[in-house]
Amino acid sequence: MKRKVLLLSFLFVCLFSYGFHVCLVYAEYPDQKVKLICTSAPGGLSDITARTLTRYANPYLGGYVYVENITSSAGAVGHRTAAKSKPDGYTLDLIGSGMMVKPHVTKDYPTLDLFDVICIVVQDSLVLTTKPDGRFKTAADLVSYAKAHPGEVTAGIAGGVGGVHHFTLAALEDATGAKFSIVPYPGDSPTLSAAMGGHIDISVASCSASKTFVESKKLRPLVITDSERSQLYPDAPTLKELGYDVLQLAISAFGVPKGTPKEVKDVLVGAFRKATQDEGYKKFLDQVGVKQIFKDSEEAGAFFKALDTRTRNLATRIGLQPK
Repeated sequence: MKRKVLLLSFLFVCLFSYGFHVCLVYAEYPDQKVKLICTSAPGGLSDITARTLTRYANPYLGGYVYVENITSSAGAVGHRTAAKSKPDGYTLDLIGSGMMVKPHVTKDYPTLDLFDVICIVVQDSLVLTTKPDGRFKTAADLVSYAKAHPGEVTAGIAGGVGGVHHFTLAALEDATGAKFSIVPYPGDSPTLSAAMGGHIDISVASCSASKTFVESKKLRPLVITDSERSQLYPDAPTLKELGYDVLQLAISAFGVPKGTPKEVKDVLVGAFRKATQDEGYKKFLDQVGVKQIFKDSEEAGAFFKALDTRTRNLATRIGLQPK
């Protein structure tokens, strides 16, 4: 009996010590550099936003977080690198709406299932713009003409077929019966420049990227893809207002490899939540024209699940298959 008591006491001490050690490890997190992988090119809005937010989050994370750009294969290499990293909180991934789109059109593209989403921190929407003196005065004019003259309206998109911008046009075609001639560009800026120069009829670009062109009256917004009107373009209706069930948002979220301990994720969520509440960060978002939001892991998971379902259904209806 005495031996049993001693054995149980020994086991209790071991378990207590292990638990104390685990708690201590998490309490000290992070104690080394934390890499945030960004699959967008340096200088782009996603990259700048990530660097700005981590700067405001770093006081709560020991100053350890830094951004590394890995842009190969439309972001697939960066996402895959992050997903295969040790799930200890020292590698983060910047996740956007593209991860809800590209797996449906690109074989073996990393999916959200490889990650635990920590939080969504930025929301942008897309806007269709045209020259101020262009033939389309309203979105209704645009849709009506594109239905009556299929393929005549040239629409510039960033990222090529299978990207968020392409899916926006595809959703609009699916909802209205219109048909556009798609012209791909490597980014929002060249798309907007082409529209400004009259090389294409309309551009499909993010609201934030279009801001300067619209403010200088070089382009005119026709319609946006959000569920509510943009503060940047209060006179531009949403597609939903016009009766079209089309919603397309550009989202930035932070994710960690699947299996990262909850205690570590809680530290990260708390730090990023505080960072998004900083007045300096809010001012930055106002300047670039991006909507500030914060959705924790549960809210983010529900959002991405709904977006993935919507995208999968659209890809099926229009016949897009992974290649």
